Amino acid sequence: EGQPIEIPKDFAVNEEIELGVLIGKNCKNVKPSEVLDHVAGYCLALDLTATSFLDEARSKGLPWTIGKGFDTACPVSQFIPKQAIPNPDNVRLWCRVNGEIKQ
Repeated sequence: EGQPIEIPKDFAVNEEIELGVLIGKNCKNVKPSEVLDHVAGYCLALDLTATSFLDEARSKGLPWTIGKGFDTACPVSQFIPKQAIPNPDNVRLWCRVNGEIKQ
């Protein structure tokens, strides 16, 4: 947290803010009613996509994930304890870039 996000020269990017989930114990085939029992906490994640690669990758039949593989493409915040977000379905997130709301 607090480190610069480095977007490579000549990259156009889209930004999306996400609520990351930190799983606190081993689990598999968890019932929907028990999902939150396995959550240790959360983080904010800035999901960056280099859109300058998407059209080219799609036209060549390549995976679009190439647009997510650059350094600092998904910075995350410090750990947020589960107790700080009692209802993860009711969290207001936004993304501001240079003062402009993007999401």
